[in-house]
Amino acid sequence: MTGGIQATSDVVKIGAGLMELSGQSVISGNLTVNAGTLSFIGGAMTTGNLVTDGGTMIVTGGTVNNSGVITVGSATAGTFTQSGGTVVPGLGLVVGAGVGTGVYNISGSAQLNIGTSLYLGDGVGVINQSGGTVNVGQLRIGTGGGTGIYNQNDGLLTVLGTGTRRRRQRLGGHLQPVWRDAHGQQFRSHRWFRLRRHRDVQPFGLGRAECE
Repeated sequence: MTGGIQATSDVVKIGAGLMELSGQSVISGNLTVNAGTLSFIGGAMTTGNLVTDGGTMIVTGGTVNNSGVITVGSATAGTFTQSGGTVVPGLGLVVGAGVGTGVYNISGSAQLNIGTSLYLGDGVGVINQSGGTVNVGQLRIGTGGGTGIYNQNDGLLTVLGTGTRRRRQRLGGHLQPVWRDAHGQQFRSHRWFRLRRHRDVQPFGLGRAECE
């Protein structure tokens, strides 16, 4: 299938096949990818909650505006791969919720704008950033005692927070910071990283955050 979707209720992608969307898609309810692959190649998409759980969502262009929460992996494994376009989770992004395993891959010219919080690893959550730009209000790692890992090898990550003072750090060469707590949650960056206040990067659980 190629084209857009106009739906006044929930849309669920099932089956192992590929669904490719372009143009204008307006989904008043929630969009769930339970199996196979949903590929958005351009245009504009608006949804309520967006869930990939058992399937894969691919964004290569266009704009995805989400009025709810984007969840990658909740009851099982889910993958979200973004190599282009702009994704805007209205109420936050959760990668690895509940007992699920979630992986979010961001590369190329992709733009991920999260005005609220990125929850990484309530279950098991991994973000692999090899390009693109990620803007997030707060980065919360290992919420609920889960395992969260942020691997950044290229691109730009900006943790905006709510303060008025921005710090910018060059994380390259011999400087390789790792945020972790006693559960092993960690944030790792090899490139550019911006934050307003250190407390806006929050590992949860026992122990304390350390920057090495």
